[in-house]
Amino acid sequence: MTVSPGQFERILPTGRASLRHQREVFLCAVQLSGPDRLVVKSTQVAKLAGLSGDTVTESLRFFETMGIVSGARGRYAATAEGAALADVWLEDETRARVMLHHLVRGHWAATAARTALAHGPVEAEALSQHLQRGLTGNPRRGLYLVEWLVHALVAYTDRHGRVHALSSETAPPGLSLPLQAAPSPEPASGYVMGMCNEELRLLPTAQYVSVLRSFKTMLDQVDAARV
Repeated sequence: MTVSPGQFERILPTGRASLRHQREVFLCAVQLSGPDRLVVKSTQVAKLAGLSGDTVTESLRFFETMGIVSGARGRYAATAEGAALADVWLEDETRARVMLHHLVRGHWAATAARTALAHGPVEAEALSQHLQRGLTGNPRRGLYLVEWLVHALVAYTDRHGRVHALSSETAPPGLSLPLQAAPSPEPASGYVMGMCNEELRLLPTAQYVSVLRSFKTMLDQVDAARV
């Protein structure tokens, strides 16, 4: 993956829209950018998404730090990684979250969160305040940043609302599934580790993340075997 210079800038997601709406901004931007990854104006994205220009601009600035769009000053284009993520996100949210993990594991917020959580879990609000320290804006921006890290499998929340770090060396407590023999990187019929998306969503958070971590390990092993 080409590392975006913006990944090292401490930029927060917008505090004006939920993660669902922020994701829609991303998908609209990729749609308008098209297969040729044309540069589009944030005002065009705002019109398609049905959101304010400020909301869209703040969202796109944050997405630039994730490497899924490129650009600045209200003019952005989808990156190859962003276009691939959007295609998967429309079909399989589980696989999209695994892809997102690979994209943001080197993000400044991911690094800062792992450092902050190295000695144990903390409350989501405390982590958001730590990540937002020195940056201006609504406190919701820090909370949405924590939500993005959870969505990207950089961290997970337990039933008490505490945030735990996830790393390649450790897995969260919960369900531990053995890898299947002759694994395939493309789950058939929308199944992951023998479960459909709906069954995955019904799992407790720790178990859900553990299954996805196992799936990520499976993909890594398949990729390594191809090298």
